[in-house]
Formats: sequence, C-alpha cells, structure tokens
Amino acid sequence: MKNTNELLRFILMLKRLTLKTKKLGKASLQSSAGLDTKKMGSELSTELAKLESMLMTSLLKGEVFSSQQMKEANNEVSRLQHFMQFYQFCREKKSQSFSDYSKTIQVLDNMKKLLTNTWVPFTADQVEVWRELNAELAKSCSGLGVSDVERREILAAMGLEKGHWYTCPNGHVYAIGECGGATQEGTCPECGARIGGTSHRLLETNRIATQMDGATRSSYPWGVPQQRVQRCRCFAY
Repeated sequence: MKNTNELLRFILMLKRLTLKTKKLGKASLQSSAGLDTKKMGSELSTELAKLESMLMTSLLKGEVFSSQQMKEANNEVSRLQHFMQFYQFCREKKSQSFSDYSKTIQVLDNMKKLLTNTWVPFTADQVEVWRELNAELAKSCSGLGVSDVERREILAAMGLEKGHWYTCPNGHVYAIGECGGATQEGTCPECGARIGGTSHRLLETNRIATQMDGATRSSYPWGVPQQRVQRCRCFAY
C-alpha cells in the first residue's frame, strides 16, 4: 500500500508540473540570455511525460519498488521540479535585459547543465549545489554583485537619499555623499576607471545607478550658481 501511495504522489506531482509547463508555454516564445526557452519547455514536457508514463505503468502492473528504486524515482521527480523552477525563471525574465551580465549567463548555463545531466542522480548534494547557484543568480541578476537583501542592507547602512548612487564606465557602483553632486574625480577601486566629476557635473562616462535605489536622476540639480556649489562638500565612496 505504501508503495502505491508513493507512486500516486509522484504521478500527481508530475501531472501538476506538466500543466504548469503547458501554461508557461502559451506565452510568446523568446530566447532568454542565450537560452532557447521553446526548446527547454519541449525537453521538460518530454521528460515529464516519460517519467509519468513509466510510473503509471508500474502502478497499473502492481509492481513493487525497492527502497533504492523509490529513492531514484524521488530524485528524478526532484530534478524535474527544479527544472520547472529554472524554466519558469527563464520564461518570466525573458523580457528583462540581463543579457549584458556575463555572470548571469554563466550561472544560468551551470544551472542548465546541472538539471540536464541525467547521468548524475539529483541527490541532496545536487540540491545543495542548486541552492548555491540560485544565490549566485540572485546576485548577478541585479548587476550589483549582491543579493537584493544585501542591497537593502547597504542602503540602510549608508542612509543616503535617492540619487546618490552612480556607476563607473564598467558598471561598478559607488556613492557620493553630502548633496549628491560630483565635485571631484577619483578612480574606481574595482577597475581603476575615472569616477565622479567636477562642478557638480558627473563625468559623461558615469551613470546614475538606477539598479541600486531606483533613482533616475541625481539628487543634486545640475547647473546651480557657483556660490551655492562652493558651500557643498561632497565625497565618493
């Protein structure tokens, strides 16, 4: 009876995953960060159908799975559940421009390899690798190299209003304190590129770091009278 209940549970889980795959597949098709989501959805559907058919056949024949066979079936269902998460992420993020972040593409590629390597059982060790890759993905998607939680912690610790965060020519984030306007130039500690600016005007190669605090413009108004500029002392982190 326990064997039957477990097989039924696996089959129901697979059916739910199949329905979700079909639902996601109805959206307009498009590649995401170099990944063909149409092909991915087709591969996932095929694997779901194959495993469900196998388990259903065993159930109808009254076959009794050994503990090892049950463990292997559980590992495979777990792999397909994670495959669904990956597929859903790619489908939902396809319209967002993270293709410029090489780290994101690398992490996505590693995740796909982990999920499609059927020669390696999807055990607890594989799940742990998946979690680590998920954490890397969360950091890389922001373009900041930190997770969203870490980003909020940094903003809270710095206590700066919107518009104080900028990026160097290579996308590394830095902050300007006080009024938020650039009054001196410096070098990016990450890559050595020029950052900041003079007379409260940002270098043309630098940009507002919208991904950091949501700002679309600096907190300091450009073109203010010179005497007012002299009363503001700004510095970059």
